[in-house]
Parts: sequence; C-alpha cells; structure tokens
Amino acid sequence: MANRESLVPYKTILEAKRGNPDAMDEILRHYEKYIDYNSYREVYNGSETHYICVDEEIKSRIKAKLIYKIIFHFNPMKPPTGDP
Repeated sequence: MANRESLVPYKTILEAKRGNPDAMDEILRHYEKYIDYNSYREVYNGSETHYICVDEEIKSRIKAKLIYKIIFHFNPMKPPTGDP
C-alpha cells in the first residue's frame, strides 16, 4: 500500500479532470520518475556499445495516456476508499 504522503491529492485530480492545466502539470511532475523509469530503452551505437536512456517518444505516449485516462475515464462520483 502506498504511503499517504506519496499520493496525489484527490482535489488535484478533480481539478485536472475539470481542465486545470496547473493541476495536470502537478500530477505529471508527481509521476515523472516513474514515467522516466518506464521509458528506459537500451540503445546500441555503431561500435556495438550500448547505453540506457529515456526514450522521449515512449515518455510522451505514457504522459498522453495518463492525461487521457484522467480526463475521460476518471469517475469523480466514485470517491477513493478511505477518504472522508
């Protein structure tokens, strides 16, 4: 279970759903390390040396998917469990 301090506030998610760009930016910043980690790609150069970097295309797709899910699939009428 996630630590309560590590969660995005419910109010911020509601504001992002309503179209507040600052709230959406806050959510994206909150998940930035997680998105970067899931965007890692192993790249080989001409001398067969490889390195790991963040694939910006994958990163932008993950961000777009998160934004899409918040705007079109988040149901504010179903509050999270455990919140008053």
